[in-house]
Amino acid sequence: MVTYVRASPPRLHFNLLVPELPCGLVYRSMKAIKGVLLICDPAVKQILLMMNEKRSFIIEDLDDHHLVIKADEEFTVRKDLEAELEKNTYSLEN
Repeated sequence: MVTYVRASPPRLHFNLLVPELPCGLVYRSMKAIKGVLLICDPAVKQILLMMNEKRSFIIEDLDDHHLVIKADEEFTVRKDLEAELEKNTYSLEN
């Protein structure tokens, strides 16, 4: 963000000016979110999309095999996904 500071002489008065774009729009501050790129097959991606409805962790859905998720949610997403995949796995028990 570009910020200009202007001082008027008799007293020190500071105005923060935000420059305008040519079309008349004003610059806005942007918020950066730290993310992690997940590469998965479409079936796992559908499970992740269903999990995202309960707790929002997906930043961007890029294509059939790629998702960007919040970095601070990575561990819990991996743990929950592993548990979900374990429910759908057949195992031989004696």
